[in-house]
Amino acid sequence: MRFVLMAGFLLLMTSPDVAAQGTPGKRCGTVGGCSSSPACDDQVVGAQCGGAKKCVASSENSIAACCKCQAPTTCTTNVIDPSTVEILVQSPLEGTQSIGVSIANNIDVSIPTYSPGTLDPIQVTATKIDRLKSARVELQVCSSTCMLCDPVVTLVARNAGKPETQTFSQVPETENKVTIFNGSPGLKSLVIVVNDSTFRVADLEDQEHRTIDISWAIVAGSQSVITLKAAGKPGQSATVLIHD
Repeated sequence: MRFVLMAGFLLLMTSPDVAAQGTPGKRCGTVGGCSSSPACDDQVVGAQCGGAKKCVASSENSIAACCKCQAPTTCTTNVIDPSTVEILVQSPLEGTQSIGVSIANNIDVSIPTYSPGTLDPIQVTATKIDRLKSARVELQVCSSTCMLCDPVVTLVARNAGKPETQTFSQVPETENKVTIFNGSPGLKSLVIVVNDSTFRVADLEDQEHRTIDISWAIVAGSQSVITLKAAGKPGQSATVLIHD
């Protein structure tokens, strides 16, 4: 998840690194010398092992196809206003060991004090410095593995003259939803182009929140390109969040 903000924010998140998968049919908790969780015992590699956790292969102790139960680290983003977002970071099984800021352009990032290994959510606040300029933030969150937390939030405005167009490249496949937080006065419509597919969001109301599923147009990896184009009278705007 990089954070890209163009006169606002654009938010996104990539998947954590995972060790090589075990052979099909291999069961967790049955290989000597490997650590595992009781919740994973007798579970097929890749199968669900309870809640949001999944049974994954581990190369711990240099023995391939060892298994353990792992819950994914999550980054949930909330838009506070056009210049501020809150990112809720949590690793509910293994605990969050560290949160680092890898990119912070035109933005202040506030990370609260926390105990390494905590299972509790950690609320990170990101606030633009100059509201009229672009901004970008990217967090690196680590538990047993590390992931990039890069939600994309942007302020899309309909100014005088030619409608504004914003383009974001290298969007990961996990960022498969677009949520519009319409302003007041807000946009009347928004055109979203995902790679070669076009989504036309019409009849928006002031202060409306609307989410569009763009998953079928996203390509694998981090190769997608998303373009936003506002429509309506000059002076109208909306905060747009690209997220998982």
